[in-house]
Amino acid sequence: MTNLVKRYGLIGIAIVFLAAAIVGWTQLRNPHEERGHIEVFGNVDVRQVNLGFKVPGRLAEMMVDEGDKVAAGAVVAKLEPVDYENEVKLAQARVARSQAALSVLLAGSRPQEIAQAEAQLAAAEAALTVAETTLSRQEFLAERDIASHQAHEEAEARQGAAIAQRDAAAKGLELARIGPRSEDIDQARSVLAAEQAALALAEQRVADTMLTAPN
Repeated sequence: MTNLVKRYGLIGIAIVFLAAAIVGWTQLRNPHEERGHIEVFGNVDVRQVNLGFKVPGRLAEMMVDEGDKVAAGAVVAKLEPVDYENEVKLAQARVARSQAALSVLLAGSRPQEIAQAEAQLAAAEAALTVAETTLSRQEFLAERDIASHQAHEEAEARQGAAIAQRDAAAKGLELARIGPRSEDIDQARSVLAAEQAALALAEQRVADTMLTAPN
């Protein structure tokens, strides 16, 4: 009987110690864990980024020093942009020139240009008439040995030149009346597109003279 009492007494004591341990563990729990947070200890690695300019040039200004805190997108350094800005101005001038050439083609021939072509043709026809008259006279004189054959040959050459000038003036008047060809307009548009692309590239190079922190 005495052994049985001792055995139950030891069991009771063990139960009391176990209950005390459970209560103590509950009281010692981190309050952050009750809210779904776990407190941990350790090292945090800092991300390093190597920055570099996309275009060559001379450094003009540094905005930060090593170890400074830099916001995303902030300008870190600048290159001297003068040469690249001049490239932009040149590209802008070329775009303007190409745009003007295309506008002329799209507008077609002006009445003044057609009138000028008509006047050139009239002058060329008048010159041809004079050359033909001179040649006729030289032929008449050469047949009678009054004039040299050299003078006759020179008159023939002047007539040939006058015919060529008359034909060129007639072709110029025809083109003026027809206006520009579609092929010429397409070519002018292609030139303009190329100049615009060169301008965009030049503008991008100017922007690249500023080094910014990555986002």
